[in-house]
Amino acid sequence: GELTLERCNPSMVWSNDSTHLAVPRWTPSRMQQLVVVEPATGRTWTYPQEFRVLELESFTDGEVVGVDSPIYEPRAVRLALREILDEGGPTG
Repeated sequence: GELTLERCNPSMVWSNDSTHLAVPRWTPSRMQQLVVVEPATGRTWTYPQEFRVLELESFTDGEVVGVDSPIYEPRAVRLALREILDEGGPTG
């Protein structure tokens, strides 16, 4: 099967075990949400919190690390994969 994600930011990171991909995606309100993809199954989870602009840095041992709004008023972001999966649904 084919998996397509629309409106994505290119700042994406693979988990260190290569089972998940974290991708920022633009919302209709011009904010971003974090989407986690499990390519082996085609499932996706969208974390409900919105961010201004996500710059992802790493995805290691089940934790996504990055910065929200790296240029103007940057704020560190650290999200556990378990939290994303619990709050984000699965779809697909």
